[in-house]
Amino acid sequence: MTPKKNERDARGHRRSGPAANDGDKRADSTNDQQFAAPADDVEDMDEEQSEDELLAAALFAEDALSDEMLVGTAEDLVDDELDDLRALDSLEKLGHVPLADPVAAARARLSVDELLARLVGSADEVALADLFVLSDISRVEADAVDARWEEIPVARRRRVVRELVAGADDIIELLLGRLLRIALRDSDTAVRQLAIEGLWEDDDPALIGQYVQLLNNDPDTKVRAAAASALGPFVLAGELDELDAAMAMRAEEALLAVVHNSSEPVEVQARALESVAYSGEAGLRQLIEDAYYAPEEEMRLSALRAMGRSADTRWRSMVRAELTSPDAAMRVEAALAAGELEIKAVTPQIIMMLADEELAVRLAAIEALGHLGGKRARTALRTMANEGSDEEVEAAEIALEEMLFDDVDPVLTAEEEDAALEEADDHDPDSQGYGGAGDDEYEDDPDDDLDDDADDDADDWDA
Repeated sequence: MTPKKNERDARGHRRSGPAANDGDKRADSTNDQQFAAPADDVEDMDEEQSEDELLAAALFAEDALSDEMLVGTAEDLVDDELDDLRALDSLEKLGHVPLADPVAAARARLSVDELLARLVGSADEVALADLFVLSDISRVEADAVDARWEEIPVARRRRVVRELVAGADDIIELLLGRLLRIALRDSDTAVRQLAIEGLWEDDDPALIGQYVQLLNNDPDTKVRAAAASALGPFVLAGELDELDAAMAMRAEEALLAVVHNSSEPVEVQARALESVAYSGEAGLRQLIEDAYYAPEEEMRLSALRAMGRSADTRWRSMVRAELTSPDAAMRVEAALAAGELEIKAVTPQIIMMLADEELAVRLAAIEALGHLGGKRARTALRTMANEGSDEEVEAAEIALEEMLFDDVDPVLTAEEEDAALEEADDHDPDSQGYGGAGDDEYEDDPDDDLDDDADDDADDWDA
């Protein structure tokens, strides 16, 4: 018996106890007596044994089996493999790619030139799987795409970019950098906007110049707003010393010029403020406060986002006040900002927001609890992961994963985790002063006043 078969059958033994019992029933009484000891050994193993020990015991028991006892196992394996082949055949008939790498599968079917010819001249829609040919194109292929890109009907160009960008969220093999850089120069505003949004994970500093150019000169407001948002990660990278200071300064100066220009569209100003909030700009506080008291709701929402991104504890009181806003959009941004600012004192209030009538507010509360951490937040998220809607369950699971890294030492047992978190809650000054998660009123966080006093001593920002 080969090692691979040993390992495979051992996995089947661990997964399915009844199958092993069926094999025992097929054995004669002599075999039952002969191999009773190994079977008893496996059944009597302590629950604390490691997976390796279980595997070794299963392999030992299997090696002792007679050929007659293995017949059923072999037949079961053949049936399983046939089922797998039938499933793959069905996927192929439906047009799905059964290979692990869909990009390689697409390139095996057609070339970039062949795809371009179909996109330009064919009236039939091109399958999404065939569009994967445009992933990770070479420089030569990029030149070919660039030369014929505008020949593709505009509606089809929009579909190509939209569907590839959406697919990249789920298919890690999709690398669209060179294609989207071509799309940044598209004559269609929707394609340019989609290209910017699709490049959100690309940290190439060379993109700063293109984004600044679009921010300053593009005729479409939505494209300019998207460019302003895209500059935010570069500002943050500069603050973290992960980007050349001169490059980060170029992005920051372009954003500040927009924020200071009152003639700019509100949407563009709002996105610029949110992006520049990552910086340590001395006048940033005044800009955020002005936006918070602006008559336009979009600027007020932007101010809350900027408060959270600034990591400035001065904004805690304003953020806390907006958690009970009658405007659902304000509650969403306030919850997110509370999480980013790590205002642990509002944890009970954020937990109450899990029952908000608006789904967007509940999802924001879930994300905030993932940032806030603590045993109460963890318990609430576990409940939501078990009882919420599909969207809430997914969001809660992501938040719990984040808390796993932030709050818990991975070597601890579950009991030790709960004990450690409970002890941390008991010593957390932000968690004191509450009658319970159902209380609407809570004591003011003393840290807020201390932070405000320290900030006032540091600089006279009102001037």
